[in-house]
Amino acid sequence: MKSRLALAALTLLLVPAALCAQTGYVSTFTPQGAWVSSFPVGLAENQLIRFVEQDASGRIYVGRVDSGHGTNQFNPNDQIAVFEWDGTPALTIKGSTRNQDGVTFDSSGDLYFGAV
Repeated sequence: MKSRLALAALTLLLVPAALCAQTGYVSTFTPQGAWVSSFPVGLAENQLIRFVEQDASGRIYVGRVDSGHGTNQFNPNDQIAVFEWDGTPALTIKGSTRNQDGVTFDSSGDLYFGAV
């Protein structure tokens, strides 16, 4: 799974958690494909990365889903981890959600996310 996001003249690529010993990383690459940097997104056991998005200020939103429950069950371990542009953790949005699919932002910067 990969997701591309613009960050100045760079592109972010999601590295599958299976390649990163269940930590999960967001990595930055140049448009030519040269690696620039990576930061861990802190996946817990049974968590998967569902999406990666970036807001206008450069914050990066990573949807973390607990794969240990069914798709029709609300789970407090499903969360959205928010990072500053440099990978510094900013906050975690937690609550009873089900497999959030992505986020979007309105013109005021309010966050909306969809879940199934």
